Amino acid sequence: MAEFLKRPEVQEYALAEQAFLMVIESPLFSPVQKAWAMLNLSGLLIHYVGRVDEAQEWLGRIEVARLSDSDRRIKRIYEGDVLFADGHLDLARKTYADIGTLYAPGDTRRALKRQASLESARDYLRRGELDAAEQLVSRIGWDDPEQRMASEPGLIMIRVCLERKEFRRALLLSRRLLPVAETDVRKSEILSARIEICLALNYEDEAAGAYRQLLESCPYSEATARAKGKWGDRLARKQK
Repeated sequence: MAEFLKRPEVQEYALAEQAFLMVIESPLFSPVQKAWAMLNLSGLLIHYVGRVDEAQEWLGRIEVARLSDSDRRIKRIYEGDVLFADGHLDLARKTYADIGTLYAPGDTRRALKRQASLESARDYLRRGELDAAEQLVSRIGWDDPEQRMASEPGLIMIRVCLERKEFRRALLLSRRLLPVAETDVRKSEILSARIEICLALNYEDEAAGAYRQLLESCPYSEATARAKGKWGDRLARKQK
């Protein structure tokens, strides 16, 4: 039920949280089920709600022995996600690196596989096959957790969320990604996406702040030109 409530067409995050808490607090559920619920509640709080301090507390309460091998990996990834969301970038990167990849050591085809997956994800996004695009991006971050700090797959996921109108989820991701944008082009794309997200959420002040940052840091980018044409008059008035 809780997983259904998180779906893009539902987005009942408060009800999903209550469903997970019911499993955790009820004597009717086993320790294994409670550990699963704590893990998934942590993911909800990190990626959909933005209460990372609470997520960290729940992660600390999980009995790791009750988790499956794959869920133990998810727990460690979420611990990195908490650090990433809190701005502890070096610690997050080290946490992801310590988890390790699922590729064989020295696999020289790894980068080619990742790039092929990104191209496929972009194709799915263009065709409106959003679940397929998300699955590919998620797989990249599962196989190599350090890629969760890469803006290329992150931007694809932001666009998926925008298409689904998962604005809160997109906003949280854009906030995490901006400090680690590898190039000015990607920085400008993240800022442009944040403007769009914030306007959809009626976060006018944050939209104006992102627009000002876009003009100052990436004045000649294509994303800046698009933003000026689309929202310039509205956001210029906001800054007066």
